[in-house]
Amino acid sequence: MYDILNLKEVHIMNQYLVVIELTGMKERCYRKVVVDADLTMYELHLVIQTAMGWNNAHLYEFVLPNDMKIVGFFEGDSSTMEIDAASVQIRDVYNKTKNLRYIYDFGDWWDHDIVISEIIEQYDNSATVIEAEGVCPPEDVGGVSGYEYLNNTLIAGDEEEINSILEWLAMIEYSPTDTTNVTRINEKLREILNNTKSNHKIIH
Repeated sequence: MYDILNLKEVHIMNQYLVVIELTGMKERCYRKVVVDADLTMYELHLVIQTAMGWNNAHLYEFVLPNDMKIVGFFEGDSSTMEIDAASVQIRDVYNKTKNLRYIYDFGDWWDHDIVISEIIEQYDNSATVIEAEGVCPPEDVGGVSGYEYLNNTLIAGDEEEINSILEWLAMIEYSPTDTTNVTRINEKLREILNNTKSNHKIIH
């Protein structure tokens, strides 16, 4: 499995800074998160979901520069360029590349650029958001174009259109301010990671 990644060394760094930026947005939307190096890519997926403000309601994949994919839904076909996200750690990916993409929701196609780098200051928790800028869009809004339509309608739409959108946002319990509240995000991260038990053994 790891022959595809061509891993030859184990990096001794205990934590990394991961910068996640949602692409295609008119206003920047990014999160800076310090994470333990031994978190699995599945756990990093959960971190991204929580840090950005997504609801973990759709499929996802990480895409490396060599088109290798680290996926959440793995069918176990060794002939494909895919790896199970629960079977590889962040440090494994770091030893191969510092830049990758994270695609969430293959319908709306939310594309995130990810940069992994070393840090000097260590944090006590497995994952800690240290900076959050930009509101995360609501789920199932129709991707970047759908989100732009929603915002434009709220600004210049007629009363019926605006009320319809506001009712929908209330129905899905969408709160823009929650997506940038670092304190609340970190509380959720601690709870989620403490409760997460991987069903896969990490193989080196």
